[in-house]
Amino acid sequence: MNDKDLDLIGMYSSFKEQGYEKIIEIIKYYLEYYSFSRTGIYGHSAYGQEWRKGVPGVNKAAYDRLRNDFNAVTPEERTFEDFVKFYLLTVYSFGGQIRWAGHRRFSESVGKADFTSANKDKLKRFLDRLNGIDCEFRGGRFTEFDFDNLTQNDFVYVAPPYLITNASYVLYNDGWNENDERELLKCLDMLNDRGIKFGLSNVLRYGEKENILLKEWVKSGNFRVERLEMEYGGALRNNKKSKEDIEEVLIMNYR
Repeated sequence: MNDKDLDLIGMYSSFKEQGYEKIIEIIKYYLEYYSFSRTGIYGHSAYGQEWRKGVPGVNKAAYDRLRNDFNAVTPEERTFEDFVKFYLLTVYSFGGQIRWAGHRRFSESVGKADFTSANKDKLKRFLDRLNGIDCEFRGGRFTEFDFDNLTQNDFVYVAPPYLITNASYVLYNDGWNENDERELLKCLDMLNDRGIKFGLSNVLRYGEKENILLKEWVKSGNFRVERLEMEYGGALRNNKKSKEDIEEVLIMNYR
């Protein structure tokens, strides 16, 4: 599993190594230490808030402290405990999003949600799955990944940022652009030429925007396209676009 976000890779690696019980122990400590809300236990009314409005005002001070403490540690020195902080930042951030500024400094603002039993259950299921497979984590751009050892018995799944959407990892901090998209498609062409199967998740249409580059590539390679019917939470759920406005697809070079 490869991603250029080294903190994401560090979090996955350390979580797989440390295990669920240890992670929950540290999470509980930080929730109390920073005085985050616990609506799953006490309800929204305990904080003078309505369910639909969430608790952003309640958690802003705690969130800012957590973010400052995380950013105070250099990326090269971040440990398991720092990656737990990183995980909590994503839980409490706006739309559950990750945004970086400068030298891997987390910059996303606080959101409406907090750590609930649903988060706890998702984390448990994720770690159960992670520990049930033999996987290795690597950090770096896809252009730096060594494909030489792959054979026709391998399968490559690719989930890049969606070029025509308004996600933070597309818009900010040297985000994904057309040059990146072209490089990726060139890489997939190389895999296809070698007879290596791949699956690519992407978006062909987002509202009035169309990914013409991707559409032309699909047509030129005569690749198989299956539309995905997905339900999202967080920022994607609140983005004003209906499922009919978004054509999310899985593109494959096999039948």
